[in-house]
Amino acid sequence: MTREELSQKLLEIDDLKGTIDKLSPEVLSYLDIKVYSRPISGYYNAYDYMLSSKEGEVRPKLEDKVSKEIIIPKIKARKPFDSGFLIPTDVLLSPWPDSNKNVLEHILEDPIISLFCRCTPAVDNLEVIKNIIKHGDYSFLNMVSINLYNEKITDDKTILDIMIEHKILPVTKYVTYNSDIGILENICKEPQDILLAKVKDDKTLLEVLLENNIPFIFDKDDLEKAPLEVKKAILLICTKENRLDLIRYIYDSFIDSTNLAMEKMKNYNLDDTIKTYKIPLEFQDKVKEFYQVYATGTSSSKEILDLAVKSFLNCLGVNKTVATDDMDCLIWIKQEYPHFHFEYNKNKGSFFSADGETISIENPNCLAIFNHELAHALHHYIIDDSLAPSAIQGEIELGRKESYDNLKMKAIYNELNSESASLTSKIDSELKRKFGEFIIENYGSLEAYEALLRAEFQKVLTDSATVRGYIDENFSSEVSTEVKKALDSIITNMDISTAVSKLTNHCLQVEYKQFEARLFDEKQAEFLMYYNFIDAYYQGAVGELAFKNDINNSFYSVHGLTYFLKDKDNQYREMLADYVALLKSPNGKYYIDKLREKGFGSIIDKIDKVYRYSGYEESVSLQ
Repeated sequence: MTREELSQKLLEIDDLKGTIDKLSPEVLSYLDIKVYSRPISGYYNAYDYMLSSKEGEVRPKLEDKVSKEIIIPKIKARKPFDSGFLIPTDVLLSPWPDSNKNVLEHILEDPIISLFCRCTPAVDNLEVIKNIIKHGDYSFLNMVSINLYNEKITDDKTILDIMIEHKILPVTKYVTYNSDIGILENICKEPQDILLAKVKDDKTLLEVLLENNIPFIFDKDDLEKAPLEVKKAILLICTKENRLDLIRYIYDSFIDSTNLAMEKMKNYNLDDTIKTYKIPLEFQDKVKEFYQVYATGTSSSKEILDLAVKSFLNCLGVNKTVATDDMDCLIWIKQEYPHFHFEYNKNKGSFFSADGETISIENPNCLAIFNHELAHALHHYIIDDSLAPSAIQGEIELGRKESYDNLKMKAIYNELNSESASLTSKIDSELKRKFGEFIIENYGSLEAYEALLRAEFQKVLTDSATVRGYIDENFSSEVSTEVKKALDSIITNMDISTAVSKLTNHCLQVEYKQFEARLFDEKQAEFLMYYNFIDAYYQGAVGELAFKNDINNSFYSVHGLTYFLKDKDNQYREMLADYVALLKSPNGKYYIDKLREKGFGSIIDKIDKVYRYSGYEESVSLQ
């Protein structure tokens, strides 16, 4: 019975409560919103009863998650919302059941709800903002849209005034809270690009933040992606405000602006021993069919098509049945979904996108990473990755509970970190040789490359034409004059030679580390899948420790807590993808055995059952 058919039955049935009692949370998930909205005596609606009576989670359709019919029961049952979920204004201002309060007031008056349910209001309405200020929950103001900043709350205070008074940092591109002083940022909204926008007294937001001592640091990763003129404008403002403590972040961000070795590295083949695969006679027709099918519909990158074939041929030597089944599935997917395609990107990482109908690969030389993303695609199209089977959910729940044991997580992280460092040391001599070969091949010598870097950084630090134009366009005449004076002063007084030397040395260190990371990805891909499996089982707890303790001495593959809180089934999806990648890898059995030794044998067996397309089916009877 399809979910549409089940929904219709449940809309027509008289004893809805009794029928719900007979069905599992998996079966009750993703039904028509009209089913969840049906009244049941003593409850807000049928969905409220489902959440109250079932141990597992009943999941609505994605488009229904913003409905009050779903949100109010979840708050009542104190069920957590996905990370990043914002409760819409119309729901916030809806009446709370059996109360003279609205939903927002109920949330604000019970901090436990906010803590455990991660209830985050969409702050895009003046009435909502006034309620938030009235209850003293100023942290939510970090998500106020810039067009509301100058709205008056009292006769003499705007919303921005209140944000400044309470040291609230807007969710803004290029900056983040300084977690070292114990302030955490609400990350439930995409950052606004407003750091250089004028917000008060003809001053930019950055100037206002600096003048009022709002605690923040620059987001290094975000700043690296900023246009050069933005970086220069930020540098100048920080200098004008005498915030030398922040300038180091900006210097670091200039490294990617050189566009030298890092760009060439993306096209460089690190592996000089890539295996040449011969296509066995019995599989030549299948490979030919694969290429023919993928020549139709949305076009694919030839590099990644070839990588898919290499994966198939490599897997033949490991597990012939798995290899042929997966190739058949890939052919079927393209026939059924002509927009599905393979993409080669050089700077976006590797991923599978269900919405984009694509497998996107950054490194066309790493079979394990390709197999990981391929598993995600097969899982989505062939098996149904919308919900973890109940047999696996129980196992994962144990992992979630253990993830709160900080001492255990630290022990696991320390063990993995030590193993990573040991593997890194084994490729050290090879790395130095290959990096030297890379520089010589592309630039003739290290000295020649250093000279190119110095010239580029000299230009970055002294050519002010670009930033002057940006300043004139985005600042008032008064502010622009002052900023350009600061620019002239910086260039006049700056020890350019010392700055260029520091940037050049730093750039070489960063590029060497990137080179090392690529080599590790290719040489130790199975270890990274093993590491990622463990992190997924423990809901990203190991990943959080890796992020916190990252001192560039070891490598890891993790997602961290936020990714798994966003969607609980991501744990199941990641473990399956990691297991499949190991299953297809020549050295994968070693790490699968290690996982079994560490107590993951039971969940591996269940994941294997899913991957072999037998799955877990549940019969549904409404009799």
